[in-house]
Parts: sequence; C-alpha cells; structure tokens
Amino acid sequence: MATSKNLMDISHPAKRLKRVSSTPTSSLIRKVITTTTNIISSSFDNDHDTTAKKDSSSSSCLTPEQKCRVEFNKSLAKSRRNLKICSEKFSTSTAGERVRYVRLIDLLVEETWLEALPGELEKPYAKKLCYFVRSEICNGGVPIYPPQHLIFNALNTTPFDRVKAVIIGQVLLPI
Repeated sequence: MATSKNLMDISHPAKRLKRVSSTPTSSLIRKVITTTTNIISSSFDNDHDTTAKKDSSSSSCLTPEQKCRVEFNKSLAKSRRNLKICSEKFSTSTAGERVRYVRLIDLLVEETWLEALPGELEKPYAKKLCYFVRSEICNGGVPIYPPQHLIFNALNTTPFDRVKAVIIGQVLLPI
C-alpha cells in the first residue's frame, strides 16, 4: 500500500550558490564611483563640447558590467527609499489606541505604478477591499500577513516599466 507524502517530503531545499567574483564588491563599487566622478568632472571641464561627444566619451569609460552595476545600485537605492517611506508612514500612524493602520492608498509609493494605475484605489471594489483590510487589522484577532508596510512591497520595489508579467495568487499550504 502506498504511503501518502506531503509537499515537504518530495521537495528538496535549494542549493546555495557560491559567490564567484574575481574582484571584491567594495573595490568594484569604488571603481564605479571613481569612474563616474571622473566623467562628471571632465564634463564640467569641457563645457564647450557637444553633447554627442560627451555621451560617447562617458559610455566608453564604463564597462557593460559597471553600467549594469550602476543601474542595479540605483534601483536598489530607490526600493530602499520606498521601503523607508512606507515604514515611516506605518510608524507614525494610528487607528485606535493599540492598533496602527495606514490606508492602502498611502502604501503605494512607487511613482511609475501610481502613473500606471491612476485612481485605481479609489474605485468601489478597491475601497471595499481597503475597508475589509482595515477592519481585519483593527480587530486584531488574527495576524495579517504581510505586515502593513510590506503590502505593496513588490510594486514599490520594481518600477512598472521593468515588469514583464504579474502573477497574482497565493498557494495555500497546510500548516
């Protein structure tokens, strides 16, 4: 007779990847900062150059890996800023004596998503959802996940123009 197996029995933990890098991250960041600083200072020195000349000289100074790293660091800094904004909104909010609550509309702070979804959180279905979430949070009987400041974390972390597909759903696993 076959025995029943649950999901944890058949799944295996993911292997950790070893970090392979010829140069330490801090030295790479220093190189990028130095190169960027040199580009900026040279552009101030050469005010009479054409913009095409500036673009070609600045793009030749950075390797594709460095350009990718600069873009990644910009995105990371922006997502951290958005998380900090949401955390501050949550820490300064109150809905009652013992429960903090932030309106859902105030938790979506990424500008590109706000431009892509203008007024979406003002529609009747969204208002009904906001009211339901507020009542569940304020009742305090059952813990609500994710925490309030992380409700729109996926949207606040990734700009709209960088998204290829959005999969909405949740896998319910027995606890």
